Formats: sequence, structure tokens, C-alpha cells
Amino acid sequence: MRFTQATLAAFIAATAEARTFAVLRFNGKGLTTGRMDPIVNPGVPSGHVHNIQGGNAFKMSMTDDDPLSSTCTTAKIANDFSNYWTPTLFFQDPSTGELESVEMFYMNVYYL
Repeated sequence: MRFTQATLAAFIAATAEARTFAVLRFNGKGLTTGRMDPIVNPGVPSGHVHNIQGGNAFKMSMTDDDPLSSTCTTAKIANDFSNYWTPTLFFQDPSTGELESVEMFYMNVYYL
């Protein structure tokens, strides 16, 4: 099938109008922080530290149904028990070389 520029432009415009944009915001500092990544390292410590947001049923090894057993969430949408995790950031003190974790104040997840 061959598309003309006008056909392609109309398709792109129609697709753009059909998209939904959403932002999921989280309360406070998060659910927990730890060396956990149930997708990449299920059941064992992760190679780095994560800040974890979402439903309180988060654990080191999870099935698709585990988040549904959450009784609360850090998401501002009360029924969103999904989990989200990002690597923890660290600050290295230039005078002592010591590492200090940077506290997470908020997290936004953008969907398109």
C-alpha cells in the first residue's frame, strides 16, 4: 500500500487526537527504599538501590496478582495499587567522599 503525504498527515492527526495523556502523582516520600527489583532480580537483592512507590504489597518476588492484595497506596489515586520504582540518587560529599542518599520528595509518572 502506498501513502501520499496528505494521507499520512491525516493518519498522524487522527492518531494524535485519539491519544490520552495522564499524570499519576504520588504522596510524600514513597513506600520504601531498598535493593529490590522483582522484574530484573526476582527474589534476590538488586545490584542497586531503588525508591519504591505504589501499593503496599510490594515485595522482592511478585506475580501479576500480588499488587491487588495491597491495602493502601502512595498514589494519589486511592485504588491504584501498581508499583513503580526508580534508582535511588546519591550525593557524594566532596570533602569526605561519603555517600548520602538523596531523599525523594515526589514522583510523577506520565502516560501517553
